[in-house]
Amino acid sequence: MEEQAMSSSLGAMGSLLGKLHAQIVSPEIQLPKSLKEGIEHLTQDVEEINRLLVNLSTVEGPNSMVKRWMNEVRELSYDMEDYIDITMSSDMVSNRGMNKEILSVVTKFRTLVRQARERHERYELQRWASNPSYMVDAQDQLPSSFNGKATGLVGISESRGELIKWLSNADEAQGRLKVVSILGPAGVGKSTLAQVVYREIGRQFERRAFVRASRVPDTRRLLRSMISQVRRQQRLPCGLAVQELVDNLRTRL
Repeated sequence: MEEQAMSSSLGAMGSLLGKLHAQIVSPEIQLPKSLKEGIEHLTQDVEEINRLLVNLSTVEGPNSMVKRWMNEVRELSYDMEDYIDITMSSDMVSNRGMNKEILSVVTKFRTLVRQARERHERYELQRWASNPSYMVDAQDQLPSSFNGKATGLVGISESRGELIKWLSNADEAQGRLKVVSILGPAGVGKSTLAQVVYREIGRQFERRAFVRASRVPDTRRLLRSMISQVRRQQRLPCGLAVQELVDNLRTRL
């Protein structure tokens, strides 16, 4: 039971590190030198942030700021693992035209991991992890991504059950489009909840994809990501326009 709790608190860190190491040491995976070095550096960064996450996972009664930091790192681990699954399990990595784009994303992930590590050090999270008053003292100094009330993953089991019931209801008309929204303030685990549900029931669907959009989304990148998940074994030509990507996706659904 304790092992399951620890695994849940670490997000996708365990499987993520395994997949990163595989990209480096597997003789079956031939990466360009620059991309391989980028993944090696990212692996080192993830190992360090994982160590910090493991340490905080052993704290009893962590304060709200620590919960927020841990939640953000968990979600980042899911994002990194999903990207590896999309790119490394398809022919994208063997496409020279995509190598530069993949390396750019790896570099962005490194930046996000380093920023999380810097916040951990700046606010001395390990030192003040169990001090509930520290959140009040440090609130005005927190970056915008830390502002707001954090509730960690409280209630995720109940919400997960409701979402799965809505999405798996066999009594509804077959083929009917469903849209289920997850609402709530920043930091309460909306993305984590969506990830959990997707991982649990995703295999029930013949066509499935998981993408995460920013406030100013790159539509072309989102569509390519969706298509690459829907048609993993087929090469997607480079340089397709947005409408071409939309038409391509529609033929698969």
